[in-house]
Amino acid sequence: MVAKKRKSTMLLAKYGKLEHLESLAAGHVHFNPISKYRSDSTAYRGDRNEGVIPIDPTTMKIFDPDGNNILEKIPLPSSVRQSFVGDDSLLMFCASMITEKILQIDCNHYVFKDEYKNSISEFGDHVLLFHSAEFLNLMRKTQQNATPKFGFVSGKVMYRDLDDFSLDGD
Repeated sequence: MVAKKRKSTMLLAKYGKLEHLESLAAGHVHFNPISKYRSDSTAYRGDRNEGVIPIDPTTMKIFDPDGNNILEKIPLPSSVRQSFVGDDSLLMFCASMITEKILQIDCNHYVFKDEYKNSISEFGDHVLLFHSAEFLNLMRKTQQNATPKFGFVSGKVMYRDLDDFSLDGD
């Protein structure tokens, strides 16, 4: 059985210098290491917890050879996070999702909220809008013909409170 690929209809925005966006529109994708996003403190772009998954310490269990949960005998840690050691060179391509969280209605038109406009203004003077499905299809086509071979994973990056373990935090 072959897994069906999900179709994405997300509208994405990439902000930057005109020549960089023209290059992207021509099919030249530039990737940055995850370390760049971990050291970027600007809003809507990254933070030191990029690529980190929070784990609820109250759900953890570590068993000794006799089958006893040792975490019942010692104080639980206040926070637990899962990440990959040595992944600072992992390459990423990021774009902004155009969602209702950053839009407002003005005279029957959707416009960006002022907070969002102020935050993204430092990323460049120009924007390129594109559909995620089209971008991913081009990435898959490139992947088939690439030498050397490469793999990629796509998905939403959601910024959240790492102490919120509710499903709403995802």
